Amino acid sequence: MTQTAKLFTTGRSQAVRLPKAFRFEGKEVFIRKEG
Repeated sequence: MTQTAKLFTTGRSQAVRLPKAFRFEGKEVFIRKEG
């Protein structure tokens, strides 16, 4: 499944708004940058 997530900036930080189907439980996730 592929969907688009929205990026937004708050102050000097960037965040990703995930679609409901991609939400995680907990307070942290591991991420990896590709490309």
